[in-house]
Amino acid sequence: MKIGQCLAAALSDPKFTGATMRRSHYTVRETRLVTVNDVKARQGPMNEASPAATGFTLIEVLLVVVIFALVAGLVLTRAPTRGGTTDLRAASSLVAGTLRVARTRAIVADRPMPVRFDPSDATLQLGTDPVRRLPPGIRIASAVSILFRPDGSSSGGAVDLAGRADTAHIAVSWLTGRVTIAAANTP
Repeated sequence: MKIGQCLAAALSDPKFTGATMRRSHYTVRETRLVTVNDVKARQGPMNEASPAATGFTLIEVLLVVVIFALVAGLVLTRAPTRGGTTDLRAASSLVAGTLRVARTRAIVADRPMPVRFDPSDATLQLGTDPVRRLPPGIRIASAVSILFRPDGSSSGGAVDLAGRADTAHIAVSWLTGRVTIAAANTP
């Protein structure tokens, strides 16, 4: 379209009031406020953005979330839930905690408090409390019954735990009754 034709079209449009020529192009000044509906009406149906191009639908987003959840579920179910080292650490903490509670009870109750170990069943018992079982796969390699006295001392001793591939050593000082856990070792 030539400049003259554009100028004639602009001047014939009642929305525009005037135009000026400047070196092979023209500038049109509009006198009224143009609304969004006016712009859409000028664009026509071919220039409008389609609804699919404006964003994702709720179904698409939900489909992606469901696929993500399924993949995460498959990964989590295939991964090992616990390792041998985790079970051994849990068993070491259980034994050490039971020994520390026995020392505290002996001091508070002002009477001796025994802790008995049963290597055949992998269990331990504090005084007359219920028997506690170690996690599956953990066995008591060597242990003696340990007696804590009211003054905080003990008969002393050690408990060795064995897991699938590691071992742990829990020692009790005879003089102070202090309980220590040695780092798990690989045999």
